[in-house]
Amino acid sequence: MINKIAVIGIGGVGGYFGGRLCTTNTPVTFVARGEHGAAIATHGLQVRSINGDFKAKPHAVVPQISQLNQPDLVLLGVKSWQVAEVAQALKPVLHPNSMVIPLQNGANNVSQLLKYLPEKQ
Repeated sequence: MINKIAVIGIGGVGGYFGGRLCTTNTPVTFVARGEHGAAIATHGLQVRSINGDFKAKPHAVVPQISQLNQPDLVLLGVKSWQVAEVAQALKPVLHPNSMVIPLQNGANNVSQLLKYLPEKQ
């Protein structure tokens, strides 16, 4: 059962999917730093989409991955070159049944994640 969702990388892809998940009853935490994170925390995230515009209000916005508290599902919307670094930072905050889903296009994102995170059997 998914009780907590985290989204890392609140750009076009992470923002869209994270924003859609904010419309559910599941708490969604965005990892976003600086002015971008502060604006989302204060005003929410305005998403413009061909499927309809909407405003997303996450449960929380934190500036660091280390501030996540054992999410059940993590969506990665970061650039492919950031996947390895993010995977290393995620490892201590995940629980044994956490799922991590990379949303990037790129041939080796899953293999990069599996270098640092265990594959669920």
